[in-house]
Amino acid sequence: MRVDTVAETQEWVTQKGASAGSRIVDPDTVFIVVRGMILAHSFPVARAGIRMAFNQDLKGLVAHDGVLPAYLFYWLQHHVKRCLNLVTDSSHGTKRVPTEAIQALAIECPSEAEQRRVVEVAEAHDRLLHAAEEEVNALRVLRHALLTELVPDAG
Repeated sequence: MRVDTVAETQEWVTQKGASAGSRIVDPDTVFIVVRGMILAHSFPVARAGIRMAFNQDLKGLVAHDGVLPAYLFYWLQHHVKRCLNLVTDSSHGTKRVPTEAIQALAIECPSEAEQRRVVEVAEAHDRLLHAAEEEVNALRVLRHALLTELVPDAG
């Protein structure tokens, strides 16, 4: 998971596969990685932007009881160090987050109005970051074009 919102997938599940026990979730489900060596240094968190299936290396968290899904997403992103403290070693040496540890995680949750304010500020900042990343990428393309024009090829 290298994006904040998974809006498309590389693989698809057939209807037969979906009815054979695949876990399918709705948009706004929050995904966390619970198995893999990435947990040695990172705690990836993402949101489902579409209805989708997911594999056993992830857990899909559905917000309820007065918790906004976007707030849960940002809360988990903010508490990465706390979540990394939940990581253990599995019997075959890979890293994992036990389900019981996730279930026991206490999430500080302000009023829905305050959650909305947090989400609005965080999403506004995300939009600024995305715009800056697009500008940096455009500058990289321009730099490459300039170097192609200015620097002679060898041979």
